[in-house]
Amino acid sequence: MTQNMPTSNRPFILMIGCGRMGSAMLNGWLKANLPFDFAVFKRTKPENFPSNVKLFLESEALKNLPKIPDMIVLAVKPNMTKKILGLLSEVLTPEKLQQSCLFSVMAGIKTTQLTALAHGAPAIAVMPNIAAELRASATSLFIPPETNPKTKKLALQLVEAFGSAVPLRKEEEIQPAIGLAGSGSAYVFLLAELLEQAGVKNGLGKDEARKLSRDMIYGAGVLLKNSPSTATALREQVTSPNGTTAAALSVLMTPENWPNSVNEAVKAAIKRTQELSNEG
Repeated sequence: MTQNMPTSNRPFILMIGCGRMGSAMLNGWLKANLPFDFAVFKRTKPENFPSNVKLFLESEALKNLPKIPDMIVLAVKPNMTKKILGLLSEVLTPEKLQQSCLFSVMAGIKTTQLTALAHGAPAIAVMPNIAAELRASATSLFIPPETNPKTKKLALQLVEAFGSAVPLRKEEEIQPAIGLAGSGSAYVFLLAELLEQAGVKNGLGKDEARKLSRDMIYGAGVLLKNSPSTATALREQVTSPNGTTAAALSVLMTPENWPNSVNEAVKAAIKRTQELSNEG
């Protein structure tokens, strides 16, 4: 695909906004070699922007869309919702919007809100994480039951192209999914950060502590993903009675430590999701 967007029968995906998460998703899609055409609308040109993706830099340029997007990816901050949908309404009539679908990665904005603001256009809610760039995102999504089968299939193709898809039964489940997996990468990065610091404080060199903590987390993740055992069973398998791991877990598993803190962290993320819904 060249910079001149073809008007083929290939699905046409338009991304609005392309920040850190949007870029991760786009890079994941490009690495997957999907037979789709991609375009991005952004106020300024990002650094190292892919040459095989059409870029629209000014709002007027959206009037030059080669055809109606099959999917409009909303990768902007939730407080931009009304502005962006107003902009789309200026260049796509209600009839054209209804032929597309909104693929929202905006935390806290419900599909019903999006549909109401977009003159009846169907909408789905998607919550990936930053590992989408490596096609390793754990992504939750809610597809309203009235969504037509063709759109549902396209949404699942897009999500599965940058990792695993976990469809949700109810839209309300997107909030705990955000607290668990949407924000969860940062929790793991924090764990790596703290383990590195602990290693150095207890006698390891900085480089050695860094490599050991990262490789250990990677290995544990691979084991978790590929083992049929539960996380509890795996933990018990590597914890010898009265051994070194048991000594460490006796600290971490004290109720006021990890059991309480992890739950409180997820609850804090859920609360912020609810606040963003009101702000949007």
